[in-house]
Amino acid sequence: MANLKNKLLENLRHTYCRLKPSEYGIGVFAIVDIPKNINPFSNCREVRWFKFREKEISSIPKEILKMIKQFYGSDNGYYYIPSHGLDGNDISFYLNHSPKPNLASTKSSLVFKTLRTIKKGEELFIDYKIYDPEDKILSR
Repeated sequence: MANLKNKLLENLRHTYCRLKPSEYGIGVFAIVDIPKNINPFSNCREVRWFKFREKEISSIPKEILKMIKQFYGSDNGYYYIPSHGLDGNDISFYLNHSPKPNLASTKSSLVFKTLRTIKKGEELFIDYKIYDPEDKILSR
């Protein structure tokens, strides 16, 4: 038990962010300065993704489908949904888009790295075009 408590204390020492209201709704904000080349979500659990055709999820209630589209988007008519479903989204799922992001990732890994030092109180952003380069909504 003591070992698990010590591991938890160590994880808490590497907690970098919190959710707060953003001009875009909800956003992820630094609670401490985060150095360059750090994954601010390293304590989040690993995600396993499942691929669904739209018709496979068409019987899901409309409000849940709306959330799936908001959080996960589509790729060539497929939706990739994590094994934990919507109720298990970690803080990284609340990152907002910017064409000038302060985080980088790849479409395949979803491992984030800070591109520069992020100051306490600053919102963290990712460029959504990494995931869908053809998305016309991402013009801001």
